[in-house]
Amino acid sequence: LLFLHGSSLAYASKVSAEKKTVIKAMLLRTPQFSEQYNRNQAQRMIDVYQAVNPNLSPRAFQIVLEEVRLNNHKLLEQLILIYNKFFTLKELRSISDFSNSKVSRKMTRVMPLMMQKEAGLRNPGLSAEQKANIYNKYFTPEEIRSMSNFFNSPTGRKMTRFGPQIEKEVVQVRQSWIQKTSDDVTNRIQKRFKKEGIKTLP
Repeated sequence: LLFLHGSSLAYASKVSAEKKTVIKAMLLRTPQFSEQYNRNQAQRMIDVYQAVNPNLSPRAFQIVLEEVRLNNHKLLEQLILIYNKFFTLKELRSISDFSNSKVSRKMTRVMPLMMQKEAGLRNPGLSAEQKANIYNKYFTPEEIRSMSNFFNSPTGRKMTRFGPQIEKEVVQVRQSWIQKTSDDVTNRIQKRFKKEGIKTLP
């Protein structure tokens, strides 16, 4: 869903407040920016500390969680630049409305299962009738009409066309961000532990 050189950072100032609000709300609905994702990420870090000190203070989890939230919020701000580059405000509102619909949320849950169970979906030679038969197994006629209406709209076709490029840039930014900030996050956590007297060693 671009590595951030100086020109890209300068581009951030061109994101209107309205577009930023729409993109941010859209991204916050994705699993990667959910509170559960933050908590899972924090717990993985706590597990490392507890492997060394099983009696680690319970306060440590809250500190790690706060730092994880902060870092992911900053990452979200970088991803906003990508969507701003590809879509107008009107298009973003249309995408946001669809992504917040019941059928879109169902797609998020069902599509991974479909791709796993229906190997034929990966076949570029699959006929429209064959594709329809697969989708009919997982979605109601009304849901299929809703999906078709969106993805056959100008915005839907644009999203389909640029989707792979957007996904590629999102992955690049995410990977670059993790490499760039992992040490900073750890250092901030260690400083807060020290300030609050939390011992990481037994």
